[in-house]
Amino acid sequence: SASIAALLNKSPEIPSRSPFLSGLFSAVIPGTGHMYCGRWTDGLISLVLNSFFIYNAYNAFRTNDAVQKVTYGITGIIIYGSSIYGSVVAANKFNEDEISKFVKSAEEFRVDVVKTEF
Repeated sequence: SASIAALLNKSPEIPSRSPFLSGLFSAVIPGTGHMYCGRWTDGLISLVLNSFFIYNAYNAFRTNDAVQKVTYGITGIIIYGSSIYGSVVAANKFNEDEISKFVKSAEEFRVDVVKTEF
């Protein structure tokens, strides 16, 4: 029918986010990959956490404090990597959610098939 055809024509318009771009954004500026996916709170938390550990690791290297180098350096690297990974996951989740919304909107056109035996 015409309504099903119109719905199918709209399928390329489903919003999506690139996991690669999301990860790249977070690699360049921590948190921006989450923001790209609409997860502003997660992005801001990531930005603040990464900034904290980057700043303190920098100070540890500047003052040559071995304990803080290890503490802030290793923890910072783990949080930085987790931020990048999390932004890739956020993009995939965004895409799954948008496809689910589209499928839900299409369910009203579902036709139940009656099984008949001959």
